[in-house]
Amino acid sequence: MPRASYTWAASAAEHGISRQRIRFVIERCGLPFAVPPEPPDRPFERLLFLGDDRDGTELEVMAVEMLDDSLYVIHAMKMRARYRKQYREAKSCRK
Repeated sequence: MPRASYTWAASAAEHGISRQRIRFVIERCGLPFAVPPEPPDRPFERLLFLGDDRDGTELEVMAVEMLDDSLYVIHAMKMRARYRKQYREAKSCRK
């Protein structure tokens, strides 16, 4: 899912995942998952991208899709066990 542009929240770097690794996961993820706003009064749903970086490390990446189709990346870290089922589902759709 290549994008023309990305913007980055400081929180996206909190766990030490580089922008290059984040882009790699986003651009090869064929099945992002919609995550409802949490708490419910937040205005935007988030997109969850699950995939492996170039070294095979499983990552979870969260972003908000902006009106201009760019992504505002807000979170990235090594994938947690709670996303294992979705990871397997997304794996079959990778580019």
